[in-house]
Amino acid sequence: MKRLFFLVPDLQTTREVAQEMEDTGIGESHVHVMGQRVDQLNRAHLHPASVVQTTDLIPALRRGAVLGLCLSAAIYVLFSLMLPDEIQISGLGIIAIVMLGVGFGVWASGMIGIGIKNEIIERYENYVKEGHYIVVVDVPNEREKEVANEVIRLHPNARLANQK
Repeated sequence: MKRLFFLVPDLQTTREVAQEMEDTGIGESHVHVMGQRVDQLNRAHLHPASVVQTTDLIPALRRGAVLGLCLSAAIYVLFSLMLPDEIQISGLGIIAIVMLGVGFGVWASGMIGIGIKNEIIERYENYVKEGHYIVVVDVPNEREKEVANEVIRLHPNARLANQK
């Protein structure tokens, strides 16, 4: 999935973009809106963006799982070298080491990731404070260009914020 961020100037256009996403087969669970007033979004039947869309949480969890796996491997090697030859680590022990390492990596990086704002959200924070909206849409990779072009074509006052 690819995450697209559209900068939308008003609530009416935001509603239209969200409805068009649903009409094109992108479920409402994949369309979230960041605005200054959550109550206004709820009244407009739009899904407010949560920490999953506005922070570095998901990429951090992925990195944490990989780092946890590396930590598990290091712990296993250390135990293998430190334990006497007559003591072997069983399959259950290996699974426990992997679960512990991956669990710790995911937990630690998740705690860090939840505190780091998504760079696009952070870059356009003032845009939202001025009363505008960011529509966050998760689309399949193969539909990224199609969806982006369609939104821009139908709403020339909206723009794609993914470019750096």
